[in-house]
Amino acid sequence: MKDLLKDIEELDYASAGPLLKLQDIKETNDILHFKGYPKLPSDVIFFLQSYNGLRTERGVIWGIDTKNHTFYDIVAENLVSSNPNPKDILILGNDDKSYVGYNQNTKKYVILENSGYQEIFSSKSFANIVRQCLKIYP
Repeated sequence: MKDLLKDIEELDYASAGPLLKLQDIKETNDILHFKGYPKLPSDVIFFLQSYNGLRTERGVIWGIDTKNHTFYDIVAENLVSSNPNPKDILILGNDDKSYVGYNQNTKKYVILENSGYQEIFSSKSFANIVRQCLKIYP
C-alpha cells in the first residue's frame, strides 16, 4: 500500500477531498452498517486516512463527504447505485467502464462491469484494485 501512496504523490493530476478524522470514518462505518452495507475494510480505512477519495482523469475512488454525503461519497453513491448485492458488496469507486468494490463474503476487492455488476476481476489487494481503476502503473 505504501508503494501505491508514493505513486499517487507522483501523479500529474489527482484531487482528493479534505482530510478526515478517525471519527469521520467511524461514523461512516456506523451509517453503512445501519443501512445494511458492509463496513469499510481496514485497507480502505488506511487509504482514506491519506486520501479522502481520489479522482484522476481515469477514475475515482470515492471518499467521505462528512457534511452532505453527496457526490463521490461512499455512502451516497452506494445508496443511489443499482448494485444487486448491497448486503455483500460495498462499491468504493468507478471508472468509465466498471465499479470497484469490496465483497465481504470472499474478503476480496472486485472490479464489476458497470452495466450488469458482473465480476470481471478480484484481488485480496486494495492497492492492486486502485491501480487498475485509476490506471496507475509503477
